[in-house]
Amino acid sequence: MEALAIIQTTPHQWQSTHLTTQLTATLIQRHYARRSVRVTANVRRLREPVRLAQCMFRCFTAASLAFAFGCDPGYRMKPVAWKEERSTQHWSHNFEAFSIRTRSLGRLVGEWWLRPTFEVFGNSERVILKAAYLETATGRYMGVVDPRGASAPPGGGSLSVDWDFGREHPAVNVLGTQPAIVLDLDAGSRPYTVRIDYEQTSCC
Repeated sequence: MEALAIIQTTPHQWQSTHLTTQLTATLIQRHYARRSVRVTANVRRLREPVRLAQCMFRCFTAASLAFAFGCDPGYRMKPVAWKEERSTQHWSHNFEAFSIRTRSLGRLVGEWWLRPTFEVFGNSERVILKAAYLETATGRYMGVVDPRGASAPPGGGSLSVDWDFGREHPAVNVLGTQPAIVLDLDAGSRPYTVRIDYEQTSCC
């Protein structure tokens, strides 16, 4: 028969082994606690660039929406002495035989053209746009009237005109601060000249 070796432990040896086990457990706990602190610090450092990126994205989105709704920072022209319609962001004015509604001149930064539209309403006779002129401090410019937007039937319609100044002449430089648009119109058989003076105003 094989001899069985019986290991006996004295109270002193058992206490020493127990203390060693407790010390090992404490060291392991402290090690993982330090690692947890470092991981938390790293996560905080990673969150800062993420927050910055989110802030930049919000600013870019706000600027994009501003441009999308026709707002150029620092450059916008509104009709002088016309009634503002805040709900539709239009300006309107009543004349003898008709009324006209239009928007402010904006979205021009970086452009060399101008394409305003004029909504005629309250007219009992057809209104025809014969010619249009832009008067500024740099000169008088004749507009190109699109035949498709040159007539408003009784009850109302839209009139449109185009100006192309060329790439070497930015629209903001041509318009200046106090431009005017002159419309030569016929309402039925009666001629009318409508002058719309503009002034620079703050945007949005």
